[in-house]
Order: sequence, then structure tokens, then C-alpha cells
Amino acid sequence: MKKSIIATLITIITCTTVAAIPVGATETKICTDPSILSTFTDGFTDKNISDDIDRIDTFINGNFYPATGIVVTIAHGSEYEDITIEHANGNLFKFTAPATDCWELGDLASCIMDSNGTPDSVYDDKVLSAWYCGSPEQFTSIMH
Repeated sequence: MKKSIIATLITIITCTTVAAIPVGATETKICTDPSILSTFTDGFTDKNISDDIDRIDTFINGNFYPATGIVVTIAHGSEYEDITIEHANGNLFKFTAPATDCWELGDLASCIMDSNGTPDSVYDDKVLSAWYCGSPEQFTSIMH
């Protein structure tokens, strides 16, 4: 299953490389021109677009963060599995995934985490999404 998912992802990435051209950080620009941004119909007010951008940025940067963990336990079920991952700092987090995802012990999971409104504490954080991103052995083989 993972091989077919990886093959599908490689096909998608290969076919969409034109849309995924990397841009250097020095070339990256964020549009904050209210006259341009006010033409978007995203539900925010035109007159306070800068405030809206700041509010969104604060919300995203204050609540969500990326983290990678290694799968340390799997509670198998017929339809779903409870997966426990350990981050590099030793913190453990659980998430539920369909049994068809075929998680294995030692898999690496790239996650989007939610600070649960408490950015100064990780003990109540939640895994919002998790994606398989290889195994430590794969990264070791790349390094040698």
C-alpha cells in the first residue's frame, strides 16, 4: 500500500513540477497592499485588511507548528489504529489513522500540531494531521 502511495505521489510531483518551482527566501514577497488584497472575497473586511492579515498570521503562528515523530506503538483495530509517536525531545503524542494506512513501528510521521491554545506548553497539544515520510533507515542510507 505504501509503495503505491509513494508511486502515486512521485507521479503527481513529477507531473506538477512547473507549479512547484522553489523560490529563494530572498525573493519571497508577501503582498500586503490593501488595494490588491481587498479584491479577494475571503470574508474579511476591506478597510481593515492589514489587521486581518496580522490576526491570521498570529493565529497560525501561535497555534500550529510542524513536528516529526517516530512511531513507537500501534494499537491495531479492524478499521482504525491508534498510533503513538515520539518526538525528538521525548514527548509522546497519539493520533488515529485508518488501518488501511499500514503504519509500522519505526515509521516517521511528519505532523501538523495544534498547540491547543497554550503555546507555552506541549502537554495538551494535538496531532492535526500526520503523513508517512519514511524511516530512519532510509535517511541513514542517504547520508552514507
